[in-house]
Amino acid sequence: MAYLADTVFADWPRVQYAELITLDRFTPRVHLVQLADNPETRLVVKYVSSDTAKGNIWKEMNILKTQQLHPSILPIDRLILDNNNCIVGMGTKFVPGGNLNRNKDRTFKLKWLKQLTEALDFLHFDQGIVHGDLHMGNILVDEAADRLVLCDFSMAREATQRNLIEEFWSVTWTLYELITLDFTAEEEQVQNSQRENGVYSLNTESIEKLPRWTVRTKLDCDAETFRSYLREWIKVRRETLQSVKARKPETMINFSERGRIQWEGPIHGCQGIQSRTIRMNHQY
Repeated sequence: MAYLADTVFADWPRVQYAELITLDRFTPRVHLVQLADNPETRLVVKYVSSDTAKGNIWKEMNILKTQQLHPSILPIDRLILDNNNCIVGMGTKFVPGGNLNRNKDRTFKLKWLKQLTEALDFLHFDQGIVHGDLHMGNILVDEAADRLVLCDFSMAREATQRNLIEEFWSVTWTLYELITLDFTAEEEQVQNSQRENGVYSLNTESIEKLPRWTVRTKLDCDAETFRSYLREWIKVRRETLQSVKARKPETMINFSERGRIQWEGPIHGCQGIQSRTIRMNHQY
């Protein structure tokens, strides 16, 4: 664990773990909490694990160290400290609208898809990274702001041409699943690619060649308008792949000059990160 005073995050807002009241446990290390002295303030807290294969909070903190990167990227609200002032987690504001898995009766808007692609443009071109785990569970709906918000950057990686193409595939599968509520086609694609080529691939050819997508979700315009917009966005972005300057996210905590770190066992017994192929029914 890292001592707050020894990191570059020493001046960030913080709260002691003892001051939190747990309301729900989305996963063993992702909890919904409220502040004991301010019950109206709710946070989603992600706790540290020393096993980076289970998600990397330090990577997320480094990516989100600008408090508000983009209006469609969920920023860190405050850090969580133990009694020794070690960082044991990070908290983001709870978004009551939940993720796209939550409310299937909600009307999905074309403007929201455009907000999503604008956020991806920001990540790709300004930050040089890809989200890396784009699916309905990692896209929140801020109903008050009428805006989609991306969360969970634990799988973010550098925006190489290969990673960008995979991100394009992921956003296409996300739109397909949102419109059709068909979650089996992606699993079949992965199984076929592993059986035929021995690799994990989210290639979208099987769904892109479909003349129509069966609409099982409320949309504010016809499905083909959504598909046409996304096709054109991907076409233009494929033409500009070489202009993206990839930057590998820092995966360890940033320390001040006198910084020190001490790794201990996983906190709260994290059992593993949820990838896009495991549908999540909670905010994260």
